Amino acid sequence: MKSQLLLSTIATLAIGAAPLAAFADDNEGTAIGIVTGDTNGITVKVPSFGTSSFDFSAGLNIDASLNGSDARLRADLNEARLRADWQQPFVTINNPNVKVPIYVGLGAFVQPQELGFRAPLGASFQLQNTPLEFFAQTGLESVVLDTVTNASPTLGVSGAVGLRVTGFGKK
Repeated sequence: MKSQLLLSTIATLAIGAAPLAAFADDNEGTAIGIVTGDTNGITVKVPSFGTSSFDFSAGLNIDASLNGSDARLRADLNEARLRADWQQPFVTINNPNVKVPIYVGLGAFVQPQELGFRAPLGASFQLQNTPLEFFAQTGLESVVLDTVTNASPTLGVSGAVGLRVTGFGKK
């Protein structure tokens, strides 16, 4: 049930943000893919105004264990995560094979019993002759609401890497 809620939430956010792509100056279309790190699941990047974009991710904490010949993957629904970021490139490296926008952003994340804000810093490696984009980011995160421990806000570091297929709805 929780995973269905997360997936429907990210789909709703992506569909709701899709009309913003019409205002993007450098519209490379919506990109859809997979992400691992702070979120293990799906990612959707939607162009916004100018060269900025919105990045939505939803996923679960996936643990892998190996005990002798017994290998297991376990998805923990209590560690589900939804995050949404606005990203703005501040420098872009171009060559004929790859375009690399380096970006900063502001966003938020929700996990069971937690709400927080984040400031990502990352790079996207957009291949010019194929509709693929690799990305890597790190960021500062602050949990501002913890309903389990009622702890004071905390500050931490997170990171993620992923792969997206680009060009959906391209101008």
